[in-house]
Amino acid sequence: MRTGAGGNVRRDSLPYTLKLALTPDWGIRWSGEAWVAQTDDGGQRINGGGDSAIVLKRRFAVDDKSAFGLELGTTLPTGTGAISSGQSDYSITGIYSADVGNYHTDINLGMTRFGQEDPILGHTQQLWAASLSTALNERWGIVGEFSGNQRDGADATRQFLFAASYNASNALVLDAGFSRSTRNDVPDWSILTGLTMLVGKLF
Repeated sequence: MRTGAGGNVRRDSLPYTLKLALTPDWGIRWSGEAWVAQTDDGGQRINGGGDSAIVLKRRFAVDDKSAFGLELGTTLPTGTGAISSGQSDYSITGIYSADVGNYHTDINLGMTRFGQEDPILGHTQQLWAASLSTALNERWGIVGEFSGNQRDGADATRQFLFAASYNASNALVLDAGFSRSTRNDVPDWSILTGLTMLVGKLF
C-alpha cells in the first residue's frame, strides 16, 4: 500500500492479516505491517516494522442472508521507533452484513481508545464505513466504500475507496484499488494491491 498526503509526505507499507475461524460464529484475526517506510515533509525517511493488532469476532446470524457482528480488538506497540505509537490501543466495532439481490453490503460503526497521551487530541476516535460489492461474473468482482472518522481536536476525515478483485482459483483472490479523500482541502490518497489465500483447516 502506498499513501500520500501532499508534498513529500508518503507512507509505503506491506500489511498482512491472518484469520482463523474457530466455529461458524467465532473467529480471531491477527494483523500488522511487516514493513513500513515513512517520508515526512523534510524528506526524512524512516524504515521498520509496524504495530500489530489482534481481534476477537462474534457473528450473530439473522438469517441465511444477513448477520450482525461484534469485534473486540487491541493494537500492540510492536513497531520500530517512531513508526510505533508506543502504546496499546483498544477498539470495539459493530457490524451489519447482508446480501441484497446480487449485491453484498457491510456497515461498520466503531470506537478506538488510544493509549498514547496527547494534549490536543481526544483519547477516543469514532469510525464508520459502508460498502457495497457485487460479482461481475465468475471471476471478477468490484466494491465501493465510503468511510471516515471523528476525533476531538482533529478534523473529521471522509474517503471513498474503489477496488476490483479477480478469483484466480477457489483458494486465491487477487485485488487492487485506490482511495481518495472526499474533502477538497485534504489531498490524502492511497493505492493498494494484495492477495487473499485460503490455507485450509487447522482442526
